Amino acid sequence: MIINSPFHDYYDYIAKYGRDPKLVYNRKTEELNTRWGSTELTSKFKELKKKDDRFASIVNALDTVVSELHKKVKKDIEESRRVLDSGEAYITIIHSKAFAHVEFTCHEKDWHKPTGIDMHVPMVELTEKRLSELQKVIDQRKNIISQPIDLSVLTSDSFSYFTHAFDCPLMMYKYTLRYTDTTITLNPRLEDYSNKAPAEVVWREIESFLSTAEPAPVPQSDTSKLTAHGFDNNSFKREKGGPTRKRKKRNYAT
Repeated sequence: MIINSPFHDYYDYIAKYGRDPKLVYNRKTEELNTRWGSTELTSKFKELKKKDDRFASIVNALDTVVSELHKKVKKDIEESRRVLDSGEAYITIIHSKAFAHVEFTCHEKDWHKPTGIDMHVPMVELTEKRLSELQKVIDQRKNIISQPIDLSVLTSDSFSYFTHAFDCPLMMYKYTLRYTDTTITLNPRLEDYSNKAPAEVVWREIESFLSTAEPAPVPQSDTSKLTAHGFDNNSFKREKGGPTRKRKKRNYAT
C-alpha cells in the first residue's frame, strides 16, 4: 500500500516490510458534525441517515455505545468523589473493526487538592461479546430509554458498510462528554491519541478496504470508446470520389 498524506502516523513504518503498489491510500483528514454545520460531508451524512435504514441503525447504535461509555465514566467519577471537567468518548472504526476508549479530565471535590487530573479508559475492541455485555447494561436501564437500541447491528459487516458509505477506511467517531456533541473525523492522525489500535491491525484493515473498494470509473472520450470497440475516425465516412453505397429497392407484394 502506498500512502499519500501530508502527515506521518505511527503505523506507516509497516511499509518497509513490503507493500502493494496497486493499493493507494489518499489520507486526507476531514471532519463533520453530525448535528450542526452545512458542509458537503454533513449534508451527505444527514442524507444517508434519512434514506438508508441500515446506515441509520448503525449510527443509532454507535451513538448508544458512546453515550453509555459516558454514563459509566461519569458514574465512576462521582463514586470516587471527583467532578467531571471535560472529556471525549471515541470509537475508532478501521474498515471492519472498531475500538472504543474514553479520555477525560476531572478535579477533586476538595478544592484544596490538585485539579486537572487526566484519566482514560483503556481501549477495547467492540467485539460481539463486548457489545452483548453492554446490551445487558442498556436492557437494565430500558425503563428510562425512550427508544430501544439494538446493538446486534454492529457487526464487522456493519462497520465495513459504514466506512464504504463514506469511501474512507479510517474514521473516528467522537462524542464530547460535556456538550453531548458528536463529530466524525475521516482519516484522522491516530498518533495524536493516547490509546491506539495495533499498527498491524490498522495497516491490514486499510489494505483490505482498498482491495475491496470499487475503482472509480475513468471518464472516456467518444474517440476512446470507438477505438475500444474496434472502430476509428474513418469507420463511418465515405472517401471523397469513392463509390456511393446504393440502397436496394424493396419489392412489395401486390
